[in-house]
Amino acid sequence: MTTIATIGPKKYEFQDLVCLDFVLKTEEEKDISFLIEPHGGEDAAFTYKGNDGALKKFEVQVKGSEAPVTPKFVAECLLHFPEQRHENCLFERMIKDCNLCVVLVMSGRSTDKLLKYLPNGEWDLSPHKNNFTLKDAEALNLEFQSLIDGFGDTRLMKARKEHTQSIIENFNTKEVRDALQRLIIIDNESEKLVKENIHLSLRSKYHIPDDYFEEVIRKSTEYIKAAKESQEDVIAKISQYLKSVSSVSLRPSNYIQRGDEDNLKNLLTSEHSLLLSGKPRIGKSYTAMWIAASFQDQGYRVKRTDDIFEAFRFLEDPVNGPRLVVVDDPLGGSRLSNNPQQIWQEIKSKLSFVPSPQRKIIISQGQERLLEISGKSQLEDIRVAAKRWNDLSSYPNSFLEKFWKQSNERNYQSNCT
Repeated sequence: MTTIATIGPKKYEFQDLVCLDFVLKTEEEKDISFLIEPHGGEDAAFTYKGNDGALKKFEVQVKGSEAPVTPKFVAECLLHFPEQRHENCLFERMIKDCNLCVVLVMSGRSTDKLLKYLPNGEWDLSPHKNNFTLKDAEALNLEFQSLIDGFGDTRLMKARKEHTQSIIENFNTKEVRDALQRLIIIDNESEKLVKENIHLSLRSKYHIPDDYFEEVIRKSTEYIKAAKESQEDVIAKISQYLKSVSSVSLRPSNYIQRGDEDNLKNLLTSEHSLLLSGKPRIGKSYTAMWIAASFQDQGYRVKRTDDIFEAFRFLEDPVNGPRLVVVDDPLGGSRLSNNPQQIWQEIKSKLSFVPSPQRKIIISQGQERLLEISGKSQLEDIRVAAKRWNDLSSYPNSFLEKFWKQSNERNYQSNCT
């Protein structure tokens, strides 16, 4: 029987990335425990308590070969024995423990005979919902038989061959049929795809900007490598690290959408700058933060400031990765700030030179200061680098309906308490 191990640094890099992907997908599960290359196990093993209180168990085996994934190769994976041992292979553990799911993550594409073992879409950590047949179990036993002559002549391999022969002879077809519900094959996985999954998780959970992604990957996989040696649960250390480098979402809580946010986001996407104004306390800053948060979710490094000079320095910094800055009342709030003409000139001179589509700016400024500094009598007459200010003073009807509904709900909850 030929070895199924893939050696070399590249194999371990892919394996570490797959483990990190699973860590990010499971870290919020109740009583989660995650081990890397546990003694006597596979590349990873994790457990957690499900909603029904039952302990869910998973063993993950990662194969980076791009060769087609065949039934014979899957059988070979299931007959993977612990190091220097000739019993308790992965198949046996799957049969003995009805709470154990075996997950085979493959870079190769599965053949048609294995399609029923593939999840339908994104895997939700559940066993298969489709039924397996006695013929499926018998087919696996035939694959086991085809591997018998492939074992080597060493003492260990002879013992494994003898034990495998015993597995074949004592094969319980009905028992195996039921266990196949818990054999999950995730095929056609590549380093690029796994990194994309990790990227999405880091964006959505921790608001990690794109320009910091590779560093976070490097550090997180260092924890995974260390956990192989220590045999310690890796979840706590990775979660603690990610929380330490996470960005706080700018999205304001209890924000009631006006109804025109999509139009404003599209404007910022196409023109790379967005000018918001209106009457006092109309919600300009909240709207600016809400829009900025949607770009933060896309991997933008976002900064909020009232200093226009600091804002443009942030955008002009020659680093990779998308950036967005939100500038609140750079000309002042209740009164004009110091050096208002210099600030106004900076806005007018640099707004049209926002460096690239990877750089965006939102300026939120009350209309009183704009009218004062520009000498105009109406907001609609003010232009900056041929761009107009979006007046948020009037609300769409949809916003008023949402506002009154939410206000009534809050009043009801207050009265109840």
